[in-house]
Amino acid sequence: MIISIENKELRAKIDSHGAQLISLSSMEDGTEYIWQRDPEFWEDSAPVLFPVCGRLTGFRFEYEGREYPMSPHGFLKDRELVLSGVGDRSVDLTLRSNAETKKHYPFDFEVTLSFELFRETLTVRATVKNTGSSDMPFSYGAHPGFNLPLDPGRRFEDYYIEFEEGASPSEIEITPDGYRGRKLFDFPLDGNRLRLSHSLFEKEGRFLKNAGHSVLLACDGGTRSVRMSFPFAETLGFWHAAGTDAPYICIEPWLGTPDPDGIPCRIMEKEDVLILPPGGSKTLEYSITVS
Repeated sequence: MIISIENKELRAKIDSHGAQLISLSSMEDGTEYIWQRDPEFWEDSAPVLFPVCGRLTGFRFEYEGREYPMSPHGFLKDRELVLSGVGDRSVDLTLRSNAETKKHYPFDFEVTLSFELFRETLTVRATVKNTGSSDMPFSYGAHPGFNLPLDPGRRFEDYYIEFEEGASPSEIEITPDGYRGRKLFDFPLDGNRLRLSHSLFEKEGRFLKNAGHSVLLACDGGTRSVRMSFPFAETLGFWHAAGTDAPYICIEPWLGTPDPDGIPCRIMEKEDVLILPPGGSKTLEYSITVS
């Protein structure tokens, strides 16, 4: 099911399968900001990462003496969510634990993704509730892809990512198999900007610590830009299909990281995991503001 919400400035479309944002467009001139799922490069547009971010060693984790299979980025992106609230400018979609989710994740939970428009901003909130009787570990991440170029006559290489004042990013080592290495590297910027090029993504995405909580995607002299704010995130990734000239970039705020290569995952001890007590809830929010 595709749900559309709009205000005077923007129209957003959300697919209930995975609660995936599939469109964010200008009401004034139709400019489309979100990648349109061309399978030549990438068949998604903005998957929701839950209950893990990245991949686990052996695609499984250990909990109380048992192993549970878990695909990269978790299972929410592959599930149909239930419409739990709707208005002209907002929509809520909910996934609750069931017999199928418990084959992969033995916890009782409820996750609601809320999308709300206000002027030129789309805010996305993920509210995670522990509906069970034991502590519940989880990670969460966003993975929206943005069309580039946004301005006619511009190239991918004309764009930059501008970090907020005080950000001092370091790059996480990512192995060829997509696991987390054991090193952090300097990540030099041009002032506070990262100039984009396809060569940045020859092998894998780039994942950073200490990157702040807001970035601007823009180009010199351009009229269209995207600001993404993500107060919850401890890791920030940039990605497009490796070794291609894909005309988009993903900006990925995560509370979570891939497993270290070769180290079995004990889910209660995983880095950047949140632990919710029975009856507890946590809301994690990010926003996309366009011009």
